This record gives sequence, C-alpha cells and structure tokens, in this order.
Amino acid sequence: MGNYSDARTIARVLIKRCDGELTTEIISDCVDKASGNVGGLGEPGQRDCLVRELEASYQTVIGQERELVGKDEGWSVWLPARKGDLSLAYWQRYQELLSSGLMANEVIRRLDRSTDRVLGYLGDPQRPGSWDRRGLVVGLVQSGKTSHYLGLANKAVDAGYKVIVVLTGFTESLRVQTQIRAEEGILGYYLEPGDKRGDMIARPCGVGRIAPEPKPDSVTTRAADFSFGIAKNFSIQIGGNEILFVIKKNASVLHNLLNWIENNGNATGEDGRKFVRDVPLLVIDDESDVGSVDTKKMRLIEDDSDPEHEPSRINAQIRKLLYLFDQSSYVGYTATPFANVLIHDEGSTKSLGDDLFPRSFIISLPTPSDHVGPSMIFGQKLTGGETTEGLPVIRHVPDREAGTEDRENAWIPPVHKKSHRPRFEGRDEVPPSLRRAILSFVLICAARKIRKSGVKHNSMLVHVTRFNDVQHIVTEQVEQELKGVVDRLRAGTADSTLREELLELWNEDFLPTTQKISERDGLIFQNTEHRWEEIESQLLAAVSSIQVRTINGLAAETLDYLKHESGLNVIAIGGNKLSRGLTLEGLSVSYFLRCSRMYDTLMQMGRWFGYREGYLDLCRLYATSQLCEWFNHIACATTELQAEFDHMADSGATPKEFGLRVRSHPDLMVTSQVKMRDAQKIQISFQGELLETISFRRDRKTVEGNWAAAEKLISALEAGGGARVELERSKRTLWKQVSAEAVMSFLAEYREHESARKVRTKLLSEYIEKEAGLARLIDWSVLLVGGSGEGGNVGGVPFHNSDRSWHLTASTDDDKAAEKDRLISENRYRISHLGNPVDESLVLNADEKGRALTETVSNWEKSDRRQTGDLPPTQPGGVEARRQRGAEQGLLMLYPLEPGDAKSERGDVPVLGFALSFPKVVETEASAVTYTVNNVFQQMELFG
Repeated sequence: MGNYSDARTIARVLIKRCDGELTTEIISDCVDKASGNVGGLGEPGQRDCLVRELEASYQTVIGQERELVGKDEGWSVWLPARKGDLSLAYWQRYQELLSSGLMANEVIRRLDRSTDRVLGYLGDPQRPGSWDRRGLVVGLVQSGKTSHYLGLANKAVDAGYKVIVVLTGFTESLRVQTQIRAEEGILGYYLEPGDKRGDMIARPCGVGRIAPEPKPDSVTTRAADFSFGIAKNFSIQIGGNEILFVIKKNASVLHNLLNWIENNGNATGEDGRKFVRDVPLLVIDDESDVGSVDTKKMRLIEDDSDPEHEPSRINAQIRKLLYLFDQSSYVGYTATPFANVLIHDEGSTKSLGDDLFPRSFIISLPTPSDHVGPSMIFGQKLTGGETTEGLPVIRHVPDREAGTEDRENAWIPPVHKKSHRPRFEGRDEVPPSLRRAILSFVLICAARKIRKSGVKHNSMLVHVTRFNDVQHIVTEQVEQELKGVVDRLRAGTADSTLREELLELWNEDFLPTTQKISERDGLIFQNTEHRWEEIESQLLAAVSSIQVRTINGLAAETLDYLKHESGLNVIAIGGNKLSRGLTLEGLSVSYFLRCSRMYDTLMQMGRWFGYREGYLDLCRLYATSQLCEWFNHIACATTELQAEFDHMADSGATPKEFGLRVRSHPDLMVTSQVKMRDAQKIQISFQGELLETISFRRDRKTVEGNWAAAEKLISALEAGGGARVELERSKRTLWKQVSAEAVMSFLAEYREHESARKVRTKLLSEYIEKEAGLARLIDWSVLLVGGSGEGGNVGGVPFHNSDRSWHLTASTDDDKAAEKDRLISENRYRISHLGNPVDESLVLNADEKGRALTETVSNWEKSDRRQTGDLPPTQPGGVEARRQRGAEQGLLMLYPLEPGDAKSERGDVPVLGFALSFPKVVETEASAVTYTVNNVFQQMELFG
C-alpha cells in the first residue's frame, strides 16, 4: 500500500490547486498524475479505488441551512457591514488547521458560510448598551457540531466577544474531550505542570503550530475544571484579553464561576447586584437539551409565566451567568431539540430573566452527503409513500441472548439489578452474538490496517448495562474472550478451527456487505474487496493491538486517542458515560442491548452515527430487532419534524411561532416527562397522509378473513355501490363514487397485525366517521391494484397478484434465515413498502395530474436528490397527487400479494394489503394520530 498512500498524498496536493467545481474527471486526472509520480499503483483496481476515496472527500454534497429568526427589539443585521473590517485572525488559522487534512475544501467553505449565518444572528459586540440574544443550532448526531461551534467561537472573538464559555455535558471525560478540541482549534496551546509547584507551561498544539498569536487566556485545562484556586493563580481579569472557559454542567463548578464573575464585576445595578458591563459574553451550550432545561413545573398565570418561579438548579445558574453580563448571546447546540422547543416560550422570572427558549433564532444545519445518519442506517419512508432501505450493516441479536424471550436465563436481561452476574447458559462467558461481534472487530482492524485511509483509530462499543459493577464483569468476560483469540492465533496452524471461523465470517458476511454497499446508488465510499490472504496476514498484529477499557464514573481509564499517534484499537465498555456527547474515534462495531424509551436519549446513544470514510462497509451494529424498529420510527419522526421546520422557515415564521409537533409512539416518549412540563399529547389529522399495511398476519384464518372483506367490498361495488372506470393498458380496476360507509365496513372486517403502528383499522374508521360528519371524506374511490403474479377472481373482477419480498435487514443467508424464522414465529409477514405514487395519480383528471407533476418536478429541483444526480420525475409524487383532491375525496387501494414462502400456510388465497390515501387540503379538527406538542402548537390548534 506504500505507492497507494504516496499517490493519495500527491493527489490531494494537486486537487487543492484546482479551481472551480471538482468533477470526477478532474479528480481522475489528478490521480493519474500522482500515480505517474510514484511509479504506478501496482495492483489492479487501486486507481479506481483511489478515485472513489477522493470523491468521497471532495465531492461532499451539503444543502442549505434553514432558519427561523425572531424579532428581538433593537436587533438588526450587522455582520455584512462589519465583516470587511475584521482581521479574522482566529478564524484564518482555524480554517488552515481544517485544511491540513481534517476536512474537505467544500465542507470548509460551507462551514465558513454557516458559521457566518449563526454569528450574524448573535448580538453585535460593538453595539453599546444592553442586549441579550438566545438561539439554537440543530444538527444530526455526530455530524460535526463541535467543529461548527469552534468555528463560531473563533469568529465571535474576531468580531469582539471577550468571554467565551463552552458548557459541556455532565462527565469530566466529555469536558476533557471538548477542552482538547478547544485547545487544538481556538487556544493553540495546552497547559501542563512545570518544575515548580503551581507553575504551568504552555505547549503549542493545533492552531498554535500554525500561528502562535493570537493567544487567548484559559483557566480550564485538561487536568482541571474551573475553580477559585486556579483562577486566582492565573490572575485573569474580565475585560482584558479574550478568555475561554470549558466547563461541565456541574452545580459546584457553575457556582464557583458565578461567584468569581460577581467578584470581578465592574458595575453595580440599582438592586445592588454586581454585574459586568460592556464586555460581550458568548455562551455555547453543547448538548443543550441535557441539564440546561428547567425541569420544574411552572405555574402559568393567564398563559404567562410566574415571575416568582424557581427553576431547576443548572438552568438557573446558566440564566444567572447570562444575567451577570449586560451584553450576552446564548447558543444551544443539539441533535435532539425536542426538549429545547418544548420549553414555554414566555418563561421569565424577576431574578434570572428569560428562560433559555431560543426566541432569537433556530438554525437547522444541513447534513453532508457523506454523513451516516439514522435514515441511512435504518431506512425511512419518504414523501409520496416511497421507502428507502437501510444499510446492510445491522445484525440482530437473537431474542434468547438479548433476554427479550427468556429473561431468567439471559446473559443480561433488559431489567436487572446492579448485583446481576452476566452468565450465558450457566457459563461466565459472552453470548455467541457478542463473540461474533468481537471477531468482526478483529477482522475490521486487520482490514483497516491494510487500507490505511480515514481516521487512524478503531473503536468497538459495548453498551449493555448502566450499572458500573456489571460493566466491570462484562469487561472481564470480553478480555477473556479476546485473550483466547490472541492465544489461538499465536498457535498458528496448530489451531485451524479459529482461522476457519474467521475465514467463514469474512467470506459470508464482510465480502457480500462490501459488494452491496459498493452497488448502492448515491453512496460514494471506498470499498475495497480484500483477499483473505491479505486479511490473514494482519490478524495476529490486529488482535494483539486491541485494548479493552471500562469507561464509567468509577473507572480511571479514558479513551486517550491523542497518546496513540499510530492509532488506538479499543473495545470500550460502558453505559451513561458513553451514551451522549463522547466521540468514539473510528467506531466500527457497536454491540447494543440497553434500551431507553425516550427519542432523544435513544438518538444520543447512537454513537454509531457519523462519518465513516473508507470503512462504512466494515461497520456493524449488533442490536435487538425491537431497538431497530424504534430507531426506524424515530428517524421517520425526525424527518417529519424537519419537514415541518422547513415549512415554517419558508413561511418566514419566528421561533415563537414554531408550532412543534412530534409524532408519538405507543412504546416511547419524546423526551423525559419533566422536560415536557409544558407539552401535551394531542391528536392530529391524517390529512395529506398515505397509510399502508407492511406487516401482515400469516395464519390462514386471518388471511382468508381479510380476503373475504375484499370480496364483500368489490361485490358490493359491482352491484352498484360504485361507478366502475375503465383504465387503459392497466392491470388496475377503479371504482368511483363509493360511500364512506362502504370503506368503513371493509376496515371493520380487516384484521391488521398487532405490530402495526399507524394502520389501526378501528382508529382509521373512527377518523373517517368524524370527517364524514363534517361533510369530508364522503366521496371515495377504490382501486384494485394488480401485478405480474398469479391470477384469480375477486367479487367477479379478475386480478393478478403483486410480488413483494420479505423485508429482511440481515446480510448473510444464515442471518436472513434466522430473521425469517423469527418473523414466522411472530405470525408475521413484513414488506418494506406496499404502494406506488403512480397508483394515487390514477384518480386524477388530466388537468389535476398535470398540476401534480409540475409541483413534483418543482419540489425535486429544490431537494438534495437533484444534487445526487437523480433524473427528474416523470410521474406525480404521492404528496403532490393528494394536494389535487378535495377534502371530500378519499382513496382506498387494495393489493393482492404473492408472498412466496408463505403460500403453503395461506392456501390459495392471496395476502391482502391495503393503503388509504387522504387528501392534503387544510387542517381539520378530526384526528386519529397522537403527537406531543409544545404550547405554541397548542395555541395554533385551539385558536388558529
């Protein structure tokens, strides 16, 4: 790989010299020139592999920021007029640091633009008098928010902010991680003890190696959070040189900081309190939905806040910090903003001022195309009823091993005590699925040692319990398992069984997955198919380098990536300490059993999201099927929330007008109850929705009963219950002028699978009945959709079955068979999607169809799908088709299905799927879907 590595370095230099848009042709030309300089790449396929790798680095697609801007009194746009006068010394050296290989050029340009947008919404540090700005920045988990707020802090200091406070999570490990990032990206130095007691020596790092000046002050270090003693030794004064604090959200630490600021105040208010005048403060609150939210219930007085309310402690301390400066800006950063916008927008008290509701602005950061997020991993339902499949990297932990089937005999049951001793089948050892995950990690370390691309480190996460004592036992068992692998590999040919096991895992799991991801449309990743001989030659070195660490509040161990310049290979075992904020470098395997029932906690636990340049195909997520289904639901709910935000942004709404609604789940909570003190659950209209069955009962009685419901409906339609419409060159049959009663009768007789979340026939029928009472949904169309399968007759009408495949997420044939067995045991047949947007457009006339297609093309032109090279649509999308129908027009679509393996159990009767398409018109008062909503949405629903 020596020539390959050298060619990559030269090609990157050549690419940076190129102006304008970097096309594949330009990148290929640079690779050819670099290859010539090193005497060729040698092995076949390496040229194309290097082109793909560089495409992933330099052709990243990033969309536009979306924003809601408040109407704070006295604030006006200020940055454009002043930017030309700023030296930008801090930003320039940070930008140079990123350009040294940490980020692609296009990503840096977008970061520059994005941080300008946020800076422009902060208070102008040159503006005299008092001002106070509150904002929120939202980006996906592990998508680069730290890089963003470090860029913002650099620009803020360039603009004139004198005090920067970065609030991290609760743990010291997370604070230290952020401190190191801040030293590398802002300070340019780190402090370490000198020879004399109390002396501290500044060592250059990061931006300090690029330019030693400017040099801001810092009181916090890698070794210590803020304290009075440290501050006294440093003799730092507020208002002089720029100051950076990186502190935990800890009541004692915040108390010390507040007292120190009060002691250094340069002004006294009418009430006798000391404060800081004319010194601009910027507070950056990382993970702002944790710790910062007031969790105490507030008494409302005629929908206004109680001025005597006493908020929770850390929330009060952050508000007091802002209150101590007459010029302040607060920016919260989070990937899970549910709690932040569920805050009452009018929360204010006499002694602390406003709550932390982002009244000034909310900015949603675009996600780069190379970010691996929940929708990419778990798949989701798109606009128009289409679905995207998740990546083939998920491996389901069997119910028996996860404890969801037999809790008493499980290794670690979902509910257990801190005295639990993990045992599998009576033995003190890891279960087979965790052993397989460990062996996968060994193979990944070997493969990445060959590839030598992307980050140097490799991490495996084992997150199975929150109890420290149980984590230490798990660590012992993992160490024992890993030692056994090392010893057996050292035995060489004397132990062929393990090598055969690894060979089988490589051939049956890794090679097929690499091939599938390589063929995946829209993914640009380096996916090299390595020969087994290459992998085998690196096995002993790879497994010998792996360390096992317990990362929790009791363990002294840390993930000290910086001390391992050649790369750290680590299996990290922990709980809460690993579940939020902490970055696991080069995370490639996650073994995840522990579940939370809160959207935000689950999303934050997903440390596997992020950037996986050069090794996405090697990544594996071992988790329960239930957990994966929950993540799929949250991914869809998050996408819906983003669409709602985009709609509000397009309409020019302010944060206080943002009516947040988050689709609820019967088994989950949006966030903790105390954070939802001002939220309510309400039911929202199905209007504009497409609901389709994707899970079906497989027992013969249910299948035949559902088919009988279709027979009864179609017989009634043929007997005069509807007007049959002939469709040219179509395998579909359409009836119009069908009554709502006929549709409700069908729903009353259809039996859905218990796992169905949205398609609940009783609720749907109640919704249609309510709507019909308001003269809506009274004129229905029924479409019988045929396919290319076996034919038959239903209610006197010929049909052909549609072909649908089992929706299996496993990669290998063995895992697929196991997953299919599990679904069969649940009396369940599951498909990824049922309908097609084309079906919904068949009920439209020519003019309506033309308008729907025009809108579909227009929406495509604004979307990221255009940027990925997709061709423009030629048929109307489902959402656009629904907009063309009136409030009274519903659509029921019936799909006879041919599910292959299930035929012997169902007899000769097709499995019947159906979809209900509701028109998109205006908000209705009837509803059958539950949402958790903030007080703004409550007001909109009640009075709007």
